[in-house]
Amino acid sequence: MQVNWIDDHRFEIGECRFTIDVTPGAKRRLSTDNDFTLVKTPHFLAMYDTLESSLTGKKILELGLFEGGSLVFFDKRFQPKKLVGIDIRKEPIAPLERYVEGRGGVVETHYATSQDDEAALEKICRESFGGEIDVVVDDASHLYEQTKKSFDVLFRRLAPGGVYIIEDWAWSYQKPYQDAGHPWFKKTGMATLLFELVGELATSHAIETITIDKTMAVITKSRAAPAELTYGRGRLRNRASPSV
Repeated sequence: MQVNWIDDHRFEIGECRFTIDVTPGAKRRLSTDNDFTLVKTPHFLAMYDTLESSLTGKKILELGLFEGGSLVFFDKRFQPKKLVGIDIRKEPIAPLERYVEGRGGVVETHYATSQDDEAALEKICRESFGGEIDVVVDDASHLYEQTKKSFDVLFRRLAPGGVYIIEDWAWSYQKPYQDAGHPWFKKTGMATLLFELVGELATSHAIETITIDKTMAVITKSRAAPAELTYGRGRLRNRASPSV
């Protein structure tokens, strides 16, 4: 279904309304019934338009829910065969749960689930997707270690030709994180993982393409025979992989 814009910050898909709020921190609006908060700019949404053929009617797993707006957006916009969202938060999102109840099992949510919990991810892949996923959208912690763990677990469950989307990879280059007083100042940036995946692209048959935009990275799994992920190890000419 197509997006119908009301103004610069609000749009509708069918009868469902979305409000964009990218206010930093805890001051973002909360979702209400039939008006879901979305922490994605219009540029973000335009990027998803370019991926329409890869998402429509597919089996999609989203890591990170916030107020549930993106999960509902994926459901309304791309009408997936199966859509599952996980989040580390323990308290369910009431408007989202009311929406899910009306979707007849097509949409599922899992709370108190960390993106680096291998056992939980494997169980969801097995029980909700029959062992294979078409699309993964990582909009969870945005931290290197957790994101890499998710990738290691889920990429092998991705269907041949499937896409793995990592959002907000460029945070370490942005001004607030350049301040030594920021709590994330010493954390490894997400670009480190992308450097490693470029090494994978160069040295194995596991990845077909990597497309990087300032908002997201899209990694397409090869249709060739599966290959073990190595992140280019052994091909670095005795040099350390970049860490940013």
